[in-house]
Amino acid sequence: MALPSSGAISLNQMHIEVGGSSGSTASLNDSDIRGLISKSSGATMAFNEWYGASFQTDTFNINAASYTPSGDKYNVTYQGAGFASGGSFGSIASDNNFPISSGNGTRFTVAQCRTSQDDILSNGGMFSLIGNHASSTLPNLTGYNTIRSSNGNTTYLTFWSGQTGGYDSGTNRTSWQVTGTNNLPTSGTITLKLYT
Repeated sequence: MALPSSGAISLNQMHIEVGGSSGSTASLNDSDIRGLISKSSGATMAFNEWYGASFQTDTFNINAASYTPSGDKYNVTYQGAGFASGGSFGSIASDNNFPISSGNGTRFTVAQCRTSQDDILSNGGMFSLIGNHASSTLPNLTGYNTIRSSNGNTTYLTFWSGQTGGYDSGTNRTSWQVTGTNNLPTSGTITLKLYT
């Protein structure tokens, strides 16, 4: 539900819009509140800049696991659910589809959601959808920019704004490299939220 488009607007309304609890502590400089209007930390801001801002979210579930391929010279470890060279790990739960954030009825099916770390890169990530979406970036295709924990407190993956997906016709999935901010859990059924 978007914030009011005119009249009085409160910090509490902004905090609720981004998934916070009513009456809990928040500030205009909180990253999720700034994210509503794409402001950088410490930037000058006025309340009327938030008129009509929306922080739509949707969820999907994964059955998380960890996977380390044997003999990999870079000692890469994958966490979350999906596939990697030499094997698969974790699984996408049955409720793995989500609507496009514009609400136009289009839905996407998640094939992979993982973070990775190795001896060279501290954090990386991969996100894949069923179908051929090779000419699109993830933010443009879905309208979403980040994947966070179910309470919104931990950002796991951030979509790159300039990268188009790579399509594999053998598996009918399109994959994108994404930024892994924090490693996904290694066990349990995890509810993840997509944020605009």
